[in-house]
Amino acid sequence: MLVAYGLQINRLGFYWDDWTLLLVSRFNSVQAYWDFFLYDRPFSIWVHMLTMPLLGLRPLAWHVFALLVRWLAVLGWIAALRKVWPEHTALLHWSGILLAVYPGFTQQSIAVTYTQHYITLALFTWSLYAMNTALGSGKRYWLWTVPSVLASLLQMFTMEYFVGLEALRVILIAIILWNQGSRRKEWVRKTVMHWTVYLLPLILFMVYRFLWLPAQLFVEDSNAPVLLTNILSQPARGLLRLLQLVIQDSLHHVIYVWTNLLTPTDINLAAKALWFSWAVGLLAAAFLYWAFNRQNQEASDQGAKVPFYKQAALLSIVGILGGSLPIWISDRSTLVGRWSDRFSLGPMLGATLLLTLLVFWLIQNRRKAMLVLALLTGLAVSSHIRTVNEYAQQWDLQKRYYWQASWRIPDLKPGTVIFGPEMPFSYNAGYSIGSAYNILYNLHPQPGPLPYWFIEAFRMEGTAALPALKPGLELDYKDLRTFEIQTTTDESIVAHFEAWNGCYRVMDAVYREAPTLKLHRPDSRYTRLYSVSNTRQILPDRADNQIILEVIFGPEPEKDWCYYFEKADLARQFSKWEEVLSLYDQARTADLQPIFGPEYIPLIEAYVNTGQAFQAGETTIKASQMTAHMHPYFCHLWEDYQNKLAGEPDISAIVHRLDHVLECDQQMP
Repeated sequence: MLVAYGLQINRLGFYWDDWTLLLVSRFNSVQAYWDFFLYDRPFSIWVHMLTMPLLGLRPLAWHVFALLVRWLAVLGWIAALRKVWPEHTALLHWSGILLAVYPGFTQQSIAVTYTQHYITLALFTWSLYAMNTALGSGKRYWLWTVPSVLASLLQMFTMEYFVGLEALRVILIAIILWNQGSRRKEWVRKTVMHWTVYLLPLILFMVYRFLWLPAQLFVEDSNAPVLLTNILSQPARGLLRLLQLVIQDSLHHVIYVWTNLLTPTDINLAAKALWFSWAVGLLAAAFLYWAFNRQNQEASDQGAKVPFYKQAALLSIVGILGGSLPIWISDRSTLVGRWSDRFSLGPMLGATLLLTLLVFWLIQNRRKAMLVLALLTGLAVSSHIRTVNEYAQQWDLQKRYYWQASWRIPDLKPGTVIFGPEMPFSYNAGYSIGSAYNILYNLHPQPGPLPYWFIEAFRMEGTAALPALKPGLELDYKDLRTFEIQTTTDESIVAHFEAWNGCYRVMDAVYREAPTLKLHRPDSRYTRLYSVSNTRQILPDRADNQIILEVIFGPEPEKDWCYYFEKADLARQFSKWEEVLSLYDQARTADLQPIFGPEYIPLIEAYVNTGQAFQAGETTIKASQMTAHMHPYFCHLWEDYQNKLAGEPDISAIVHRLDHVLECDQQMP
């Protein structure tokens, strides 16, 4: 796990729901937690109330903690199995290794969100260990059983992901008692007796989940047992659907998550990350093969006193089916949805054990079997390294985005909506960015309507949340659970960011007809969007958020071109023309320049407003040559600039030259 996920751990940050959970924690209110999680898992708040004060807003702390807890869950599973089959440690350890790097789950980097899942899984696996230990502990039976039952109850009430795995208990109890030599009638009686202890918490959970919780909800249950309802109303159709889910997901969990690691279209030999991941994966495979071959392995499973393969296969199949059951009854599949691989967290315990069994059973030569498992592990490690690298790249974009935003927007008036044409980076949603803005600018948050939010304008335009992009439109925007903002489009700004095409840009009238960062040409959609941007929402005095910025994103970056542009554009907004000129001089001295022509606009405006017509004209020509489709835009701007510079020497010659270079006679309607 350390090799697969940890080599780049210091490059990772917050993604998706991480930001919303961090925002809820900022309210420092038990009621805020309860209200937010009442939508599906109200009793999970204990996890967040425990971890949030401990780990805070530090990404590295969260990623280290998530990795440790997931590792602890894997150890609990293997420890539990070793209590059942102590003579098969090699096979069980291989199963644990495959579980640790299981390629069916690719969201390890979303650390804050999935810490809850790992803690719940660890509670379950160590509960199994305590249960298995109790069955052979004699007088200390209840010493182990009580914490096992409590952990089982706690994990189910925290979240329902692993409740189906409770079916493993009766299988494990039956196997352990059978292996202890119990007679058949005594074996059945003892199995039922021991299992009853764990059946009571399961019944309590069912009452809570299907009777109490639905009565508390004031919205539709997002995890309602849709398929179960369909089976009861239309048995044939519902059971056929269930059978399809069972076949598709089970094959995926056991086989295709591994074969998909060899997709030819993913091979890009020009990518350094690919070569690095292959090298590390190969080294990991070689090390595991060498390490396991050094150990004294059991010579053969054929002479074992217990029917190990049959027992372990049964446990594996029940693990796959039980681990998937909570997902299937809500009519969901691991195969549908970009982020649905999270549904593999339950069945992956049984899937990895079954795959290991198949390899050892089909390949009788032990060394060859271990070679296959080592290569599978290496492939998984290689894949995870590339996935983590993608998350790291997106975190780099987030850092650039929020640092540049802090330079351009020192502070914001409450009630401000930040419109973005589209998502500025991946592995986030609009609510993620909205939560981040509240963390960064709302330094003393209180439960209730939020002071800031982010809306992905083009995707949301025309919906009930954003009927139109026009001034004066009231917004009562509810995007996620208890998160709400009440404002109008008159209290909004538009922020555009295309990391590889330019800097973070707050749009106002001067940029309205400029080429867009993405298209490098005018676009009527952007023109319409820019009409609602009100830069008066931006306050010039910096909020005291430098500490939060550095805790989350690390030290402030070295001053690059975008630093000077953001500062200059802010100064332009408040007509601080000498400051604009000074900032561009500093950038020039540092040999910095833009890659996108409109980023010269603050300098051109400063030249115009300080009467430096020649410099304004030359900079205009330079900017127009840098980016296509700038000519019509500058022709319109210079209609206004010409009036401002009417008294300047040689203004007619300057305008005439610009008309010729920009071909304004052809551009103007």
